Amino acid sequence: MRKLAVLFTLLIAVSLQAQFKPSISELDVQEMRGKIVSLTPCAAGTVGCNQTVTGRVSVDSCRTSSNVYGVGYAFNGTAGQKVTITGRSPEFAATIALADGRSGQSTIYAQNDQFVDGATATIAGFTLPYTGPYIVLITPGVPVEFGDYTITVTCESVNNGQCTVNATTACLLDGRFRVSVAFINQFANPPAPGTFLGAKLVAGSQNPDVATFGISSAQAIEVVVRIQDTRPFGLNRFDVYYGGLTDLEYTVTVTDTQKSVSKTYRNPPGTVGGSVDRTTFTAN
Repeated sequence: MRKLAVLFTLLIAVSLQAQFKPSISELDVQEMRGKIVSLTPCAAGTVGCNQTVTGRVSVDSCRTSSNVYGVGYAFNGTAGQKVTITGRSPEFAATIALADGRSGQSTIYAQNDQFVDGATATIAGFTLPYTGPYIVLITPGVPVEFGDYTITVTCESVNNGQCTVNATTACLLDGRFRVSVAFINQFANPPAPGTFLGAKLVAGSQNPDVATFGISSAQAIEVVVRIQDTRPFGLNRFDVYYGGLTDLEYTVTVTDTQKSVSKTYRNPPGTVGGSVDRTTFTAN
C-alpha cells in the first residue's frame, strides 16, 4: 500500500506540473530574442531549410525572470513558404515556437507544447507571413530544467514553382531559383538582424543570372550570388556561387522552386569570403 501511495503522489505531481506548465508566449520573448540576436551562448547560431541541429539547454542558455531557460536559432524565411518545425528532448517536455526575428518585433507566430519527456513538439505546415529573419525557440517551459535537444526544419516550395520578385528576393534562371540573404549586424548595439535588399542584374548583362544584395539598396553591394546552368556543358546540375564584400554574419537561402529543394549557406561573423555548391541542385 505504501508503494501505491508513493506512486499515486508522484502521478499527481507530474499531472500538476503538466497542467501548470507555462506557455512560452507568457515569457519575456523580447528579452530572450535580444539575447539570441546578440550572439550570447543562448544564440545557438542559424538553422536553414531541411536542416537538423542539436544542442543542450543549460545554465548558459537564455534565462527569463521566472528562471525558464531556452535556446534560439536564427532562421531566414520567404513569404508564402510553408515550414514544419519539430523539436524534442529525451530529458524534458519540449516547447517550440516560431517568433518574429526583426528588430523591435516580438510576435510569436506558431507554438507547440509537449508535457511528456521525449515527446516531439511539432509546428506543421506554417505559412510564413514575410520574407526575412525569424527565430526558432526551444525550451522546457518550466523553471530550472535542462537537457539535450534536436530541432529539424523542413520547407516546402513557395507559390507552386513560381518565384516572385520583391525588395529582398531575386529570381534567377527564368524564375526557377529564389534567392534571399539575411544578416546579423554584430557591430550594432545591440546586434541587429535584417534582410539585405536584393535584385537581379539588369537585362542584357553578360551574366544575367547574378543577384546583388545590400543594406541600403541592392546596388550598394555587400553580397553577390550567381547560379550557373551547367547543362550546356554536358553536366546535369546548377552551381551556386556566393561571396561577400562584408564581414557581417549573413545567410544565403537558395530555393529551386520546381523541385522544392532549398539550401542555406552561412558566412560567420568576422569572415570575408564565399564558396560554391555543385552538388545540391540537380537539373532533373
